[in-house]
Amino acid sequence: MALSPEEEEILSRYRKMLKLGMPEGAVLQKMAAEGVAKNLQDAIMDESMAAVDDRGADPPETVVNVPSQTRPVQRLDPVKPDSVSSFFEEVIDEDEDGSDTFDEEEIEEEVVFDDDVGGRQGDEIQHQPRVYDSRGRPDSLNSQYTEESYYGSTEGNVYTTVTASRDMENQWQQSQQPQQAPYSKSQQGQQQQRSVTFPPPEQAPSSVTPTVEKPLPSPMVLWYWLTCLALLIMMGIAAGMGYFLTLDQDDSAPRVETNITEAPTLTPVRVSSEFNDVLGSCDFTGISNPNPIDQCDCSGSIRNIPADVRRRYVYNRESFISTLYANYDDDISSCSARNQALVWVSSGDDEEISEALRIERFALATIFASLSGAQWNRRDNWMTYGESSPCNWWGVDCGGFTGAVLGLSIPSNNAEGVLPGEVSLLTSLRSFVAPDNGISGPLPVAMFLIPVLENVDVSINTLTGVIPQTVSQSSFLRTLNVARNSMSGRLTPEIGQAVNLEVLNLNSNGYEGSLPSALFQLPNLKELNIGGNQFSGSISHTISQLSALEALTLGPNLFSGTIQSTIQDLSNLKLLSIQGIGYTGRLPAAFGQQLTNLETLIITDTQLDGNIDTSFGNLPNLKTFDLSSNRFTSVIPSELGNLQSLVSLRLDNNFMNRQIPETLGNLADLQELLLNNNLLTGGIPRSLGNLSNLQSLRLQANRLQDRVSDEICALRDGDLVEFIVGCPLEVAGESLGVICPIPDCCTSCENQI
Repeated sequence: MALSPEEEEILSRYRKMLKLGMPEGAVLQKMAAEGVAKNLQDAIMDESMAAVDDRGADPPETVVNVPSQTRPVQRLDPVKPDSVSSFFEEVIDEDEDGSDTFDEEEIEEEVVFDDDVGGRQGDEIQHQPRVYDSRGRPDSLNSQYTEESYYGSTEGNVYTTVTASRDMENQWQQSQQPQQAPYSKSQQGQQQQRSVTFPPPEQAPSSVTPTVEKPLPSPMVLWYWLTCLALLIMMGIAAGMGYFLTLDQDDSAPRVETNITEAPTLTPVRVSSEFNDVLGSCDFTGISNPNPIDQCDCSGSIRNIPADVRRRYVYNRESFISTLYANYDDDISSCSARNQALVWVSSGDDEEISEALRIERFALATIFASLSGAQWNRRDNWMTYGESSPCNWWGVDCGGFTGAVLGLSIPSNNAEGVLPGEVSLLTSLRSFVAPDNGISGPLPVAMFLIPVLENVDVSINTLTGVIPQTVSQSSFLRTLNVARNSMSGRLTPEIGQAVNLEVLNLNSNGYEGSLPSALFQLPNLKELNIGGNQFSGSISHTISQLSALEALTLGPNLFSGTIQSTIQDLSNLKLLSIQGIGYTGRLPAAFGQQLTNLETLIITDTQLDGNIDTSFGNLPNLKTFDLSSNRFTSVIPSELGNLQSLVSLRLDNNFMNRQIPETLGNLADLQELLLNNNLLTGGIPRSLGNLSNLQSLRLQANRLQDRVSDEICALRDGDLVEFIVGCPLEVAGESLGVICPIPDCCTSCENQI
């Protein structure tokens, strides 16, 4: 039966609902609700049945592809059938051109049959066959279907799955606004596709559980990622420390604790029994819980452990220690330093102790146990329960906003033992000072991973090994003093990466080999002392790059050749010491011309010969001038009388000849004048009587011939406490020596050479 144009228009509206996948029953229900004529309802039903017959028994999925930009949509709650029909009505009513039809350019349709396993290649995108789980929901979605909403209801047995973009919704909701021309197919191929998918009604379940999609990240997401990055960096530092910390630990398989009498539990014990303070003796009379330190010192094991401490020990071992060690296998009775510390940390009131504070207490207790803390000269408040913070322990310095441990200073404290790697757990530590003790073994490799470490002074101990390569990670390290130990081997080139290092003192160890060139690339180095070792080879000319250097001590060592002339470029030098090195040749005159800031110049026990240049009289700040025990053969330059700041002048044990210059009497601040063991002749200048601050005067073992003047003898009434001359004698008919009353004037005389 022919239909009128008005009826065709009405049918067109409902055909689109069917085309978009709206169930036939829902369409007919809507038509009835809207009062559509019965003949039109029958026409829709006939067309729907005919379409099913044409497609076959298994209806395909209908995929409508709409170009859009990626923008997530919020998942919606389940809706009833009338809500579904309202949704489709809105889609159709609000077409972008205001009509009830979709143009081919606006909507592109592609049909994929279930038996087409690989899908069918369309003009723009390929759609794979949909797979549904037992509840009728998509089991897996093509990667392009990134946004999906579930519409479903137990009423009417209607279930619809919609995957749509926000842009498509906006297109439907903004029909009254001017629109741009629709995309062409080629343009659609360049855009990211979105899909609206409706599975066959017969596959829908009777009930649906909606899902919730994550909302669009807020603008604060940048702070979120920055925070994550910072946490990752901190975790990396902690992991690095943990790695090096475990290098010194026993990595054998964990042992099962057989002597824990209480049943293990992971429930935290906030308050447990306290141990007695460290006694440093084995008299436990009247003491119920001797400190683990004393138990280990007296019996070699920890046996007296209260039950509640054992329970917390188990908890701490699982929840606390496991974060510090990859493999902690110490028995609860073990006297390893770390286990003594763990047993003690497991005692007392743990209520107000933070994780950071617990780590600091554990680290300090481990250091105390490892360095024989019970025998320290000073151990005030160490391992006591008066305060949870160790900041009142003797030698511990705290500060900052958190009150973290910033420094540990235990000089001359009778500390003996190996410095444990647990020192690196003090992550805020800036200064570790422990000179003049009995600390042995190597320096912990993890120590130099402490991120803010600035000062390490472990001089005058019995340390062995070398400076760890991890020193390259100490970007804040300023002072490293390991002088007077038993360290040996080669100096690691990584020392050159500690770019903020200002003081490096390796004096009196057993280092050998050549100096790494990286050593001379430290831009902030002010003091370098490598004396008292067995370094060999020669000093690189690149030493002149140490422009900030103020103190340089090179010997004794096994260097050879001549003095490196580029030292003259170190214009900030205040101290230059070259002792016990077999250098030959002349003393560079440029030292006296360019090193005008020198206060101390010591060049002794070498093979240098020749003259002492007059330029050395032009050093206005020089206080100590020591050229003793060399092979100099010149006269004493009279220009040395210009050194008005000079306190000590030593030219002894050379081959100096001729007379003592009168100008030396101008050195008003001079306290020490040693000219003995030379070839000096003539008399003793009366001008030396002007040296009112003189304390030591040695003139013996020369060829002097004189009687000491009254002006010089008068110095004995002042500060002069040592005055030695050559005894009078006759050699081959020649009278030598100095006539000087003893003890009224001279303190002694010695025979001539």
